[in-house]
Formats: sequence, C-alpha cells, structure tokens
Amino acid sequence: LGGASWLYLITGGNTFFVSAAEAFIFISGLVVGMVYGGIALKQGLGAAQIKALEGDKKTIEKIAREKYNMARPGETVYRVKKEDGGSRQ
Repeated sequence: LGGASWLYLITGGNTFFVSAAEAFIFISGLVVGMVYGGIALKQGLGAAQIKALEGDKKTIEKIAREKYNMARPGETVYRVKKEDGGSRQ
C-alpha cells in the first residue's frame, strides 16, 4: 500500500479508505456493466432493462405512470388537452 498507483494519482493522494471506496465503486460499475451488457447481447436490450429494474419500484412506478398512464387504486387521473387537439399529461 502506498506508492504512486494509477488510482492514487487519480484521487490526488487521498487517504487509503477513500481510495479503497473509489476503487470499490469503480470495480462494481465494471461488473454491473459486464453482467447487464452480456444480458443485452444475448437476450436484447429490453431484457437487460427489465433485469436492471427488478426491485427498483420507484422507477417502475414512474414508467407505468408516464408511459402507460396508470394510476394507483383510488387515484384520479386528469388529462389536459392541448388546443390543437392532442392530449398532454
């Protein structure tokens, strides 16, 4: 530990714990990219997006509301029409 590694140079000489945390985040991002990239190549981009969204309830709800005009039970959805005849939400 210590010495001028590429990570040490990039972080500007931060302490070991900060450098280790940055390395962990960097490696985690690479692994996620490799896993979901492989799924995208094998099964298509849609399957990779579905796999990435599993467990992300807020994003799923946002897509359901904005793209598919869905609402929760008991909610009232109002649509505002533009003057040119198109609808807008």
